[in-house]
Amino acid sequence: MKAEFERIRETYLKHFPGTDTSFLDRVAPVAEEIYASMDRISGDPYLMHALAVSRTVAEMGLDRDALIAALMHDAAGDPRVKTRLGDLWTPTVQMLVENLERLRRIRPATPTEEEYEGYRRMMLAVGGDLRAVLIRISDRLDNMRTLRHLPREEQIRVATEVRHIAVPLANRLGLQAIKSELENLAFLYLEPEAFLQLDQGVKEFERARASYVDEVVRIISARMTAMELEAVVYGRPKHLYSIHLKMLEGGRQLEDIHDIIGFRILVDSSAQCYAALGLIHSLFKPVEGRFKDYIAVPKPNGYQSLHTTVLGPRSRRIEIQIRTRQMHEIAEKGVAAHWFYKERSQKARFTDGEGLSQVDLHAGDAKFWSLAQYQTEIFVFTPRGQLVVLPVGSCPVDFAFMVHSLVGVHCTGARVNGLMVPLKTPLKTMDVVEIITTQNQWPKSDWLKFVVTGKARNKIRYYLNQVEREQLRQRGRELLERDFKRRKISLSRFLREDLVDEHLLELKCQNLDDLLLALGDNRLTVDKILAIIHPVAEKPEEPEPPREKPKNRKSRMVSGPPIAIEGMRHVLVKLAQCCRPVPGEDIVGFVTRAQGVSVHRQDCPRVVGLPPQRLTQATWILDTALGEPIRLRVVTDDRPGLLAQLSEVFAKLGINIRKVQTEPLRNNRSAVLFHFTSPRTGLEILIRNLKKIKGVHSASKS
Repeated sequence: MKAEFERIRETYLKHFPGTDTSFLDRVAPVAEEIYASMDRISGDPYLMHALAVSRTVAEMGLDRDALIAALMHDAAGDPRVKTRLGDLWTPTVQMLVENLERLRRIRPATPTEEEYEGYRRMMLAVGGDLRAVLIRISDRLDNMRTLRHLPREEQIRVATEVRHIAVPLANRLGLQAIKSELENLAFLYLEPEAFLQLDQGVKEFERARASYVDEVVRIISARMTAMELEAVVYGRPKHLYSIHLKMLEGGRQLEDIHDIIGFRILVDSSAQCYAALGLIHSLFKPVEGRFKDYIAVPKPNGYQSLHTTVLGPRSRRIEIQIRTRQMHEIAEKGVAAHWFYKERSQKARFTDGEGLSQVDLHAGDAKFWSLAQYQTEIFVFTPRGQLVVLPVGSCPVDFAFMVHSLVGVHCTGARVNGLMVPLKTPLKTMDVVEIITTQNQWPKSDWLKFVVTGKARNKIRYYLNQVEREQLRQRGRELLERDFKRRKISLSRFLREDLVDEHLLELKCQNLDDLLLALGDNRLTVDKILAIIHPVAEKPEEPEPPREKPKNRKSRMVSGPPIAIEGMRHVLVKLAQCCRPVPGEDIVGFVTRAQGVSVHRQDCPRVVGLPPQRLTQATWILDTALGEPIRLRVVTDDRPGLLAQLSEVFAKLGINIRKVQTEPLRNNRSAVLFHFTSPRTGLEILIRNLKKIKGVHSASKS
């Protein structure tokens, strides 16, 4: 074990040369003593895990407090630790191990991808300090390296969690080397057959292309030397999981992937990166659209490099990355490497992709590592363990509406971590919240004073608005009842749907509820309503005149006017009182909600404002015994007495004119439209006699 401690010391000194490392001499015996009685499932001493995690933390370049926390995080509950380490157990170390314990308790069951994103953000929030998150990722890395000792079911659970949480976090923090290793290990345990097949294929490819890789490296290195450009050039295979994804995305086989092996060039400065790029493009033809400048525009996690794809020897596509040694260090070790280069005044960028801002490396140490300044969310749980993400400052009412609208509407109280709390109590990350509901409980206007989520605020306002609208509707009904009673008008007759619906457009109301609401909030008055509707409502419908029974024919009973409604049988049909259509006129039916079908003329002004989905085709039923309803159009000179002459012709033939309409025309002429039932003597006789009158120019059916 002593050799392992020395390796950690050497790695630590690479990042902090010349610093005092005697703290390791004090921590080593304490760690050996505390972990002596602890073994892992594999049978290995637990200290080996602590040392492996610490070695990764040291490679990241984390400070002394982080290294001590990494060494002792699995034994922090032992009271001997604080006593034996004394002043080495600083408040920062205590904070880190506490945050690590909180991170350890985050164990999602089977969340969706959206919920996994919540867990990733939660890791950053719960960690509270970047060092705690980095130690946790290092811990998961060693767990994955030794996962073979666990049962298959546990392997799948851990690998799934790592793929969906640890890998994206490592990527956000710029830990490319760790991210790639974690991805490959998760790939191995989640898809073992695909992993082994691809691993064998890539190894065979590497052997086959080894001479080609050497050739490319030799050509580039020679040109770099000739240009007096000091550089490290090497080829490296891409990690298996990234190749696997490329094959899945394009539906390709391994031999179809051109950039399985990539080339990397490391130089000393950004200027040399661009010089090397020009040299590469002079050696090999660049592939159009395959150049990316991440130096000028770094990735959100701080990654910087030049990427280009060229046609190498024998026109094979090769991908080349060009970066400085510092950029490479940051690409491999991420945000921790930013800390190492702080003294060189290199401003870095870091984001979690969901609300973290740029890290100011010129701020104090605590500010650099702290995540509190970026937290805009809290992460709480239902009693069943479901994760709920809320804005900072949210209370149990916000939580209730986020779980379900009905839970929020009927919320009466809340328990947080088993204790009853007021509904306005601010929640904290890791709280377990239970909402108490009652069916007769409804939102209160006071809730708007302390809720912070838009969903809760909108739902509360919607409910309060509905309550207010119902109160206004009730007031409108009371006004209507009181006024109608005073005027001795039948309210039940007024409320018949056919009458109200046909006038809604003029009243600017969608339905009866809207009319009552408009009355309740004084947008309408009873007088205005009656001025439009009441004259029609109060006017009794005229009974159909008795029809003369035809001789020698059996009579038949007709319910309502002789009209057929498309798609309906045995339905009550009434003629609209507003236009009173007569046989022969073009008509349309309006399906009322309670009084059958009301029939209008097609040109009735009321029809324009009726809902089109409730209009239906209507036609007159012709009675051959009585003749056919006819409209006859007669064009005449516009002179006095002519209409009387025309009417006399109808009278002599025994034809009863039901309706007459006139229309002025050009050249001092008029059109007269007669509505009647065709005579038994024949329509031709009528038209012939009409044309005999002086001033009649034409007569024809319309």
